[in-house]
Amino acid sequence: MDIPGLRDKYILQVLLSGRSDTIYKNSNVVMESGMVTALNVGEPFTKVLSQDAEQLLFCFNACQVNAIAASTLSDFAGNLRFFPSPLRIDKAPMLFDLINAVCTAIESHDPVLASSRTSERMADLMVDLMIRYLPAESGRRCLGAVPFHVQKAEAFMRENFREAITLAEVASAAGVTKRCLCINFRRFRNTSPMAYLRLHRLTQARKMLESTQARASVTEVAGECALHHLGRFSQEYRLEFGELPSQTIERVNRAHLK
Repeated sequence: MDIPGLRDKYILQVLLSGRSDTIYKNSNVVMESGMVTALNVGEPFTKVLSQDAEQLLFCFNACQVNAIAASTLSDFAGNLRFFPSPLRIDKAPMLFDLINAVCTAIESHDPVLASSRTSERMADLMVDLMIRYLPAESGRRCLGAVPFHVQKAEAFMRENFREAITLAEVASAAGVTKRCLCINFRRFRNTSPMAYLRLHRLTQARKMLESTQARASVTEVAGECALHHLGRFSQEYRLEFGELPSQTIERVNRAHLK
């Protein structure tokens, strides 16, 4: 999508209903009703909307956005770039309230909007809230919250840790490429997606072994958590928790007998 009048603008998009797919060169960003994200200056994309989709688009000049970023962020290094990571609008309450106020004013033909000074201040405030709520980077510096696709990948792995899921499946569930997912996991979690999954499996295995009601063996617990290489499981478990799985069982049994 290349609209001449929008080439030098950032776009805040809010999906009111339906589904939206924004396809970039290396990723596909999926939005569902109630999500918000920002489109960057000069990044070509293709947008596909479902038949029942309704969206709001707010456009801001690049110079306006970067000027506000410079005054808002102490570590601003120029050329603000938002990550293609949708955020649920209820996670940005002040931005949500401002969007509601603007929409209400437009629908009611509120004369306040006729004031160019008021409109400019509202636009500046919306940009400021965009910068504060939506994940972005400036130069090589990372700003803002953890991208939604990282959170979505984490949720998918937590829900499916018992299955032999692959990196490709995790990336697909998150709606991004494997490369994009790995880069942002390293950036925001200082680890890889599969290392995150492995640690979650180990943590769940430990909870099962520590349960006084579950009398499963080490082998059974490892299999339940998709940790099928028993020797590797024991080694990684000891590195993480300072004891072997069998020692966890012994410790729990001793405590139970007291």
